Amino acid sequence: MKALAAVLFLSQFALAAAPPEFIPDASIGRYENQDGAVIEIERVGKGITAALDGKDLGEAHWWASRLVAGKSVFVITQDKGRLVLASKEEPDRPFVHQGDSPWWRLLPETRAEFTPRLTGLLYPQAGKPEEFGDWFTKTYGGTKVTEQSARAEHIFDTLDRDHRESLLALYAKLVKENAWEFIGKISYVGQSGDINFYPDQGDTVRLRKGIAKLGYADVFRASDNADWGVRSLKAGVELHFKTTSKEPGKMECHVHIDFFNPASEDAARDYATALRAAYKAGEHIYKDLYDWAENHTTDEVIKKVEAQGIKVERSPN
Repeated sequence: MKALAAVLFLSQFALAAAPPEFIPDASIGRYENQDGAVIEIERVGKGITAALDGKDLGEAHWWASRLVAGKSVFVITQDKGRLVLASKEEPDRPFVHQGDSPWWRLLPETRAEFTPRLTGLLYPQAGKPEEFGDWFTKTYGGTKVTEQSARAEHIFDTLDRDHRESLLALYAKLVKENAWEFIGKISYVGQSGDINFYPDQGDTVRLRKGIAKLGYADVFRASDNADWGVRSLKAGVELHFKTTSKEPGKMECHVHIDFFNPASEDAARDYATALRAAYKAGEHIYKDLYDWAENHTTDEVIKKVEAQGIKVERSPN
């Protein structure tokens, strides 16, 4: 980022000298709005280093609680909570100062993907409704931050480390398998690489057809205790989708990572392959099903997924 420096002399602003609304150093950091645009302020005082989405903010300078960049004036406020930077031209698209929390330590693109989906979580995982209201007032005060983005932040930070990292491991696997696009609102997050969810846009037909095209089928009892269920036709650490109920028409679905997925598209081709598939089925029953809690720890899920060359974002406390 190219540094921009503009030295201001107090005499230039003698008639408008108002006390700053906060300590200037507190404004240093990254600000992000609901569209994922980012303003970075690296230093303040005699000069400003600031950029919007990596591009220099014109003739940027700092005075009191204002960042002046070209024709835009961004006013920074601190209304009971986090610093917010908003321009007069677009007051409804404020840039919120990133906090030091698990949510803000996620990659921006991960936050963008999680924001519309995590708001499906309810109590107890999402905390009590009144807890969100108290947290929102304390964190953001009266600033114009979208409720959806604030709820996603609050929900993610309410989850413990195992649930957050389990979600991140499953997210990485779903993205790799081109299946994340079918995930809508998430209604439950497990700690073993598993979630309950509703199909994107409530479109169950699109979900089922789309997953089938990716190479999933109702084999090796994938639909047991469900109205619909499919598993990957690849053996090993793979995905298993199913509905959460046997009742037809129920939209809530479930997906988890099996370590010993028994399916194989070659199982019907020859006797030797069929035998291997049968062995895999037994391994799946005893290691995935009967010993699920013992084998499917969060750390083991991450280890198995990363062994496939898939990078898993981490979220320590």
